[in-house]
Amino acid sequence: MISGGFRFPNRQPLVYANGFFYWINNNSACNNNSSGFFIQSFDIGSERLGIIQVPEKVSGKDWRLFSLEELGGDQLCLVDLDFEMEGKKRMDIWVFKRSSWVQETILHPSEPLDATRPVAFHGGEILLHGFIGGLDHYLNWYHLQTGRFRGAYNYTSEIPSPYFHVRSYVQSLVSL
Repeated sequence: MISGGFRFPNRQPLVYANGFFYWINNNSACNNNSSGFFIQSFDIGSERLGIIQVPEKVSGKDWRLFSLEELGGDQLCLVDLDFEMEGKKRMDIWVFKRSSWVQETILHPSEPLDATRPVAFHGGEILLHGFIGGLDHYLNWYHLQTGRFRGAYNYTSEIPSPYFHVRSYVQSLVSL
């Protein structure tokens, strides 16, 4: 049985990972206070609501500057969309692992990352979708250890517009 209330203040789609739906919720139920937020969860199996606290480093920031993503089918990530940091050349991704947050940072030496979103993790790299000046691809890998970018797949000849959304796909044996 579902108890408690559902609120979706930021109009972002729900994120599904590991049997849960997740969404960002702000701390103020009565007003549109921009500081202070948490992540609401809904367990599909038990039909119960839960709360995940965001990393302390970002807890006082404007919750509208964050996006929840599911990377690789099972990793819940909180992406900091405050692109004014370091001239829009930095993106912080907080990965939820075993009840705690791990910060990953993507830095580009010269180009803004504000038109880019993470799509997946694989082998120490993050797949990014979007435009990064100086790169010929709309899908690029970023190696977390070396800080280097490499093109993943150049679909520009097959899909005439870069304006589409990319998501990872993980097959499931759960019948709906």
